Amino acid sequence: MNQRELNSQLIHGLLDQELSQQLRLLETSDPELRCLSPLARAAYRFLSGAGLSRALAEQALAATVLIASDDAEGLLAGEIICTAEQEEVVHLIPIELHTKNGHRRLDLGFTSCGAVQGLLGGEAPLTPWLRLDYLPLQPDELAPLEGASILAAYQRQARQQTPACYLCDTDFIGSITYTLSRIGDQHVHGPCLCDQKNSREWLDAGLLDELPDADRFCWLQQLTRPQAEVLGLARDRGRHHSSELPQWLSDQIEFSKLWIDPDDLYDSYSKGKVTGYTVDQLLLCLGAGPEWIPGDLESQVDELAADQDCTQVFPAAQLPLLVLSFVQGSSRVFSFSQGSFCENTDFEFSLALLGTLLQIHHGQLPEYHQDQNQ
Repeated sequence: MNQRELNSQLIHGLLDQELSQQLRLLETSDPELRCLSPLARAAYRFLSGAGLSRALAEQALAATVLIASDDAEGLLAGEIICTAEQEEVVHLIPIELHTKNGHRRLDLGFTSCGAVQGLLGGEAPLTPWLRLDYLPLQPDELAPLEGASILAAYQRQARQQTPACYLCDTDFIGSITYTLSRIGDQHVHGPCLCDQKNSREWLDAGLLDELPDADRFCWLQQLTRPQAEVLGLARDRGRHHSSELPQWLSDQIEFSKLWIDPDDLYDSYSKGKVTGYTVDQLLLCLGAGPEWIPGDLESQVDELAADQDCTQVFPAAQLPLLVLSFVQGSSRVFSFSQGSFCENTDFEFSLALLGTLLQIHHGQLPEYHQDQNQ
């Protein structure tokens, strides 16, 4: 059995009598079992009943990371993979209304989404990867540890306090989709503009019969007459003199801004409030070396040769041996290892082990679960 097979079997929870004897023999010359990755070493001690110390749990968790990507096969092949994240932001553009009786303010409310696609290890305004032990998992989420809980905890931890996405087409692809959702206390449905730095696309015209032929839009065109009457913007009779404005619009009101352009939208977005953060898919990376850094070019090397003897020290910057993929909104779990792919198999032990390690990390397990001699 070579070193890859030895480590992979342990991470999958496979410890038969023959393998157990082989490992006990290795321990006589190498008590620390440096031939194993930190996670495989923890798996062996867990399976053999030797106990798990906090120090060993910390070592194993430090080498276990989550990546916001769907490219498990690329990661295992040593490629620099793409990551994808989104933040949801609510923001306002205030409009001042002036009449002969004074002035008042009317807010335009937007519900927008900033999307970032980049290369792992490159510039990232959001959070493309985290260590598993950084997640704010609750005690009842650790046993059993499940993909849905991991996804939810990742999104809670990665969510930033203020909007971080910005328009970019160099170091990463950053785009923002703006949607007008409210005028004063009246709900509206659009328009919707996707801004991609050097190109813009209207996705929804709202109440307009056709998509705008310019980057800007008139927010008044998104109100029905009954809504305008509620807001005190409608005239009693006749038509407004401008063909660019609604016919129902009163002549007795002056507005600080009638047309909204991309600069207005981005300035408002950057001052908005983050209400959510989502990733469509997460990769849970298992069995990596203790010095592996996601996206680091020098770490993106598979150092385990096919015939590498199992007595050799486990490569410090070794790529993960196993990757579990969790998909947003689905209970399906995909398991990837070099040259193989499975759905809903070969991962139950790995998650159970990680849940135990996290319980030790948080001090939630009784003392007898920890090896006092290590």
